[in-house]
Amino acid sequence: PLLALIYGGIRLIFWFSVHDGFVWLGGFILWVIAAAALTVLLFNEGVSFADNARTEVQQEYIIKSDTVYIKTGKTINELKYDNSILIPDNEYSVYISQDKRDISFHTRIRFQPTEGENMTVEIRKRSSGRNRNEALHKAESLIYNYRFSTDTLYLDEYASIPSGSKWSFDDVTVTVKIPQTKIVYLDNEMDDQFFRVHDHEFPSPVRRFYIMTEDGLQYIDPEKDKD
Repeated sequence: PLLALIYGGIRLIFWFSVHDGFVWLGGFILWVIAAAALTVLLFNEGVSFADNARTEVQQEYIIKSDTVYIKTGKTINELKYDNSILIPDNEYSVYISQDKRDISFHTRIRFQPTEGENMTVEIRKRSSGRNRNEALHKAESLIYNYRFSTDTLYLDEYASIPSGSKWSFDDVTVTVKIPQTKIVYLDNEMDDQFFRVHDHEFPSPVRRFYIMTEDGLQYIDPEKDKD
């Protein structure tokens, strides 16, 4: 259609006589073929996201000290990517490496209180596919790493899709359930990652300490709460 408009505009401006019936016919046939190909492509891509599924794993850790340290493992800055896509409303970003065909995306971090004495790390993975089994397989194949050492939990800032696989509305949510009255330390990257998503407004000192209450994390002001 765009080429037809350009050609028609040239005809109107310069007005020359030419037998161009076959040009219009050929253009129309080409437009029909292109529209049909686009319809098939959109249908096939849409079928790939017809169903979704999620998987969940939990791991419990014993906390012996009064303070739990939450630090960032691998960060987005360590990724080597060529393009990035940001979805502002969901605070969700996708990072694409063209050479290695690697795709990574931001994880979501949540902190919740628990009445137990131990800390629990819950990893929820979600993906889409042509059917539920395919979506579940894709969700299980998502790569996310974290580790716990003594009293410190290291959480990666991103999750990855297996190399060569396509992005399928993938999502990884990490929920850390911490016993009430425990002190929680968040390093700068982890603090920004959590409160950017949950839209809290807190001061930004170099170090941040919180206490886990029945309502969630509560900021400890070093000037007001010295005790």
